[in-house]
Amino acid sequence: MPVIGAWLAIDDEGCVGVFDAGPGSVVPRDAFPGGRSTDRFPLDVLRAVRAIELGRHPPPTLATPGARALVVIDIARAAETSYRAGTRASAFEDAFRGHGLVVAREAEPRVVATVNALDMARRAVIDRDPTIVRALGERALAAWIDRERDTGVYRWTGADPQLPAHYRRVQTPTAPIHVHELPMETQLAIRVVRLPIRFARERDLLIDEHFEGAARSILLRSPDPPPRRTASSGVGEIGARTRDHRFAIAFAAAVAIHALLALLLRA
Repeated sequence: MPVIGAWLAIDDEGCVGVFDAGPGSVVPRDAFPGGRSTDRFPLDVLRAVRAIELGRHPPPTLATPGARALVVIDIARAAETSYRAGTRASAFEDAFRGHGLVVAREAEPRVVATVNALDMARRAVIDRDPTIVRALGERALAAWIDRERDTGVYRWTGADPQLPAHYRRVQTPTAPIHVHELPMETQLAIRVVRLPIRFARERDLLIDEHFEGAARSILLRSPDPPPRRTASSGVGEIGARTRDHRFAIAFAAAVAIHALLALLLRA
């Protein structure tokens, strides 16, 4: 079973929804093709742009090698003229030129995202480039953007253990992100999970009512959290095992003594 957390879907209008599965919640199997969740990074980059345009900026964390990164650039500090007419480029952009860099926001502050994971050399450029204001790795980006409100997606949460298929809308975007704004690979992955409703009109959903056909109706269940073991319960278990062990030894000793007495009496 895959590790189940947030999963993505779209509605009849192509608006994107993020569904947070609670313990025991059910999710569409198609949301986890091959046991893996849909790559959220391209969507999180768009959500970050929405948040930045509303004046909310990510925390001053640093991206780490081995992961893709979102980078916020202060264009006014850039010292070199860009290959794009009328703009200026940072040393970081020059280092990634031709190696997979997506400009998510051209205006000030500029927001770019790496297509591939950072290697040590390009990660070092971040430390040397004075134009970089923020640089977040994939996990830090997801953690920050999920704490923000109005980031372009409808947020739903499954928090009712009595109704595993129930999700409630907890966030409504002012300007929804549509699936066509995402890279084609992400579009294809999200379009598989399409709900025949409009997110803006629904407050509560029962997911199992919206999937037809044998393959689509099979839902995965998010694993329940393991029971917590307390110190007292652990001590009790150890005590019980100790008593059982002592009883077994005493019983074996009694059997041995009985056998010995029987031999002596025969003699």
